[in-house]
Amino acid sequence: MNFAIRPLSAILFLAAVLSGQSVGKAVDAYNKGLEFQEKGDTVNAGKAYDQAIALNPKFAEAYNNRANIRLLNGDSAGALADFSKVVELSPKNPLGFYNRGNIYLDRGEYDPAIADYTKALEILNGLTNMYDKRAHAMSYNNRGNALAAKDDLKGAMADFNRALEVMPNGYEAFTGRGSVKERMKDYSGAVADYTQALQLSPKNTLILMNRAGALEEVDKIASIADYTGVIELEPENAQAYARRGVLLIDRGKLAEAAADLQKAMILDPSLKSDYEPWLKKALKK
Repeated sequence: MNFAIRPLSAILFLAAVLSGQSVGKAVDAYNKGLEFQEKGDTVNAGKAYDQAIALNPKFAEAYNNRANIRLLNGDSAGALADFSKVVELSPKNPLGFYNRGNIYLDRGEYDPAIADYTKALEILNGLTNMYDKRAHAMSYNNRGNALAAKDDLKGAMADFNRALEVMPNGYEAFTGRGSVKERMKDYSGAVADYTQALQLSPKNTLILMNRAGALEEVDKIASIADYTGVIELEPENAQAYARRGVLLIDRGKLAEAAADLQKAMILDPSLKSDYEPWLKKALKK
């Protein structure tokens, strides 16, 4: 299962070390960057954060926000460098580790991702005052994703459970736990978790696809309904057409199955090798 993993959008408010005449200018540039960022002007926001960093190379907030801008512009390497600078300048702030861990996770570098999430959790678990609860839960959640990718299903399950203890309404953790249960062949448990996730994040087609896949093992009629729901939300979802087509063959609805499978291969020709045998079966009189 794929997970749409992204850094938290929350802006870090770290302790910037400013001195002399650079104080006002660096802060002014940073504030301009915030204004541009809030307007969606990533080009000028990036330039403003560049200026703030040039005026004060220890301005951690500016590195953090520039990293988010770089991610929006597809510069993963630049964002990684900036988040590493945040970690260097503010080693007691968990969000720097969390954000860097997300980049490692997206890049498939699971060991450094796990290390960063673990460090973030060490800090977060030691806090007693106000803190970012979502970052706490998502650090467990995303470490669970990394552990699952390394086939440590037991460790992943424990992390998803911890995430839900911190934030019981976290649809991401229900989704992640559902995927682990599915891999453990606990299909009914997976369906239950995906259903909880959908209640928290309605119309989420990724979760709906996941539930449809699990339902193929326990309730094919309900699975067809879920694939239909995905298609209603995403009419170009080739995989949903393909899977529904296969299930319709089992139901004896060959004409409908053939239409779905043909549609799937038109939308995504790469599916032809996997699903052409099913289409031939559907077209048989």
